[in-house]
Amino acid sequence: MILTGSRYLTAIYSTRRSVMVIFLLLSIVTGVLTYRAPLNLVALTAVLIGTYGSFQKSDRRLRVCFMFGNSTWLLHNVIAGSPVASVMEASFLASNVFSYYRLYGRKGGEGSLVQAQSE
Repeated sequence: MILTGSRYLTAIYSTRRSVMVIFLLLSIVTGVLTYRAPLNLVALTAVLIGTYGSFQKSDRRLRVCFMFGNSTWLLHNVIAGSPVASVMEASFLASNVFSYYRLYGRKGGEGSLVQAQSE
């Protein structure tokens, strides 16, 4: 959680690829050091997708990455048998899908949050 929080805080100020690579490597090292079962690989995949998405300059690409990350976490939580975590992740995924549709999916949508808010 400390690594994820640090990643989000850093990504607010920088989308540099070199910084992203550092966080990807830190995530992989942490995943290797804490590995206990194959399910951990699903969690690591979700973290790597989220890390990649966090450092995207395009909000559209960030949202797509987060939807894939949410889906991977949802898969992890279902396999792990955690109903509360599954519902929580499903709500994050639904929110991301709804937001993406609201911003980009409507006919004639320009994909700009400012333009979407002025409609």
